[in-house]
Amino acid sequence: MNLRFVLLTLVGILALSACAAQPSIQVSDPWVRAAVVTGMAQQGGATAAVSGTDTLMTGGTSAAYLNLTNRGAPDVLLSITTDVAEAAELHTMELQENVMYMRPLAQVELAANTRVQLRPGGMHLMLIGLRRDLVAGQKVRLRLNFQHAGPIEVEAAVRAP
Repeated sequence: MNLRFVLLTLVGILALSACAAQPSIQVSDPWVRAAVVTGMAQQGGATAAVSGTDTLMTGGTSAAYLNLTNRGAPDVLLSITTDVAEAAELHTMELQENVMYMRPLAQVELAANTRVQLRPGGMHLMLIGLRRDLVAGQKVRLRLNFQHAGPIEVEAAVRAP
């Protein structure tokens, strides 16, 4: 009887450990918009000026997008860091009187059992003061810092929009 109790206790502990090991926050489809720092882009080994009609961002900024799924208790995305930019900020886009405004956010709240999209034209991560050009096909590391889940590191593909 004692051995049976010990085995059942161990099985219970292992089951609880397996549940605890599952992260409550899951990140999917992370990507960063291709960007050039100087207004000049490499094209086929030659340098060319980037015009206003190109889809690349210029001036040392870019944006990152991703989906956050919270399968646990409520949590809060507090900040983002990356080695490709001097600063990373949470932003949102708002349409007011037919004018689109970008505003910083202090944080992004994730209710329990919800999915939040950070996407073009909505909430997104702004990368400011790029340290290098971001070329389609490259990868960028992002560190998302949550109030309860702690830091989550992801690799985001650089894409031309």
